[in-house]
Amino acid sequence: MFLQLLINGLVVGSGYALIAVGHTIIFGMMKIVNFAHGELYMIGAFFTFSFVLLFNNYYIGFLVAMVICILIAIFSEKVLFHRLIDEDIMTTTLITIGISIFLMNIVQILWGANPRTIPQPFSEKPVIIGDIFITKPRIFIFFTAIVIIGVLHWFIKYTKTGKAFRATFQNRQAALLVGININYIYTLSYTIGATVAGAAGGLLGMIYVIEPTMGVAAVGKAFAIVITAGKKSIYGAIFIAYGLGVIESLGSGYISSQYKDVFAFIILILVLLFKPEGIFGKKGA
Repeated sequence: MFLQLLINGLVVGSGYALIAVGHTIIFGMMKIVNFAHGELYMIGAFFTFSFVLLFNNYYIGFLVAMVICILIAIFSEKVLFHRLIDEDIMTTTLITIGISIFLMNIVQILWGANPRTIPQPFSEKPVIIGDIFITKPRIFIFFTAIVIIGVLHWFIKYTKTGKAFRATFQNRQAALLVGININYIYTLSYTIGATVAGAAGGLLGMIYVIEPTMGVAAVGKAFAIVITAGKKSIYGAIFIAYGLGVIESLGSGYISSQYKDVFAFIILILVLLFKPEGIFGKKGA
């Protein structure tokens, strides 16, 4: 039972990691408290659902949905979010909450309020390893998330743009002084963050129901993970996300599934009490 719950937790943690990485990038880079980040996850799920039905192919539908997410992210950053940089936290909070409510209602008008799942291309026969049963969609979700995180790591670590990205992330003023185009970096960071969150929706929608309010719980988990890890720790957010997925799975199995969504906030409270800068954050941050 333990190994089964552990594997289930890693799959859920994969989705949390993608959502939290996107939120960490936007929060850490642009200093925007984005309460609409969960709706990026939700939009990715609904676009994937529609395009999978349109093309009758999950892989094509998923890729087309990600292209749409990229275009929406670029447009929204240029038109709105770029104007929120350096605004006070109350302003950004109220505006992004308004965007969240607006997007939820738009999705409900376009797709309706009925829960649904994204059609997936895999057979229902699970992979059996000893006493462990793993469905093929869960295997696909886990490894796709690993690939996305790996590509993001390669981009940040080894490309010239990635170095400019890291420099801006660490010290915006210093990056500006050495000639880095921080407006381009802001657009890039928001686009990456939004698209990665949308990818999480397109993946997890195969095993969980999607509905217009699904982003509310997602953004709560994202905030808990980012604050627990430290607001500028991308790799810390990934570690905490997978850890949270495992803790929720084990807690659901050995305690009760009714308390699944409580664990993230119990951890958050403990971290805020004893290490308010985050587990991987710098002291005094």
